[in-house]
Amino acid sequence: MADLTKTEDFEIVLEFAFGFADRGVPLSLVLIEPTDVPARPPALLEQLQQDILRRTRRSDRVTRLTDRRFAALLVDCNRQGAVVFADRVQQAVTDFVKASGCPVNCGVATFHREMRSSSDFLSAAANALARAHKAGGGTIELHGVESPEP
Repeated sequence: MADLTKTEDFEIVLEFAFGFADRGVPLSLVLIEPTDVPARPPALLEQLQQDILRRTRRSDRVTRLTDRRFAALLVDCNRQGAVVFADRVQQAVTDFVKASGCPVNCGVATFHREMRSSSDFLSAAANALARAHKAGGGTIELHGVESPEP
């Protein structure tokens, strides 16, 4: 299980890992965030944090980017592995969802050579997360893969 990484340290690790990804090491980023509902008690967000950390490997880095948004950097993890991770997070947060009444969405991005910087990588995951929020209901969305039309 990984420990929670300070946001400023996470940014350094992300930049470092991005360099390795450019040399062929698989790298994925999963943003995890509950839907926006008013006033969640801090204890619930702490529970969500622990649920996420229990699903990570020691080589993964997890940080809390905002009050309710978490980022998991998955080193040596391809797109398929990142989707499996996001699915496991979805399964792990059932108690949080029951207690808070809000589903947890995930946005997944995997490094590809068109990404020129770690901020491009983070933006790709944020765009996937935005689509997941739009779809709602505890959704996992992938960067570069459009959701089917209803």
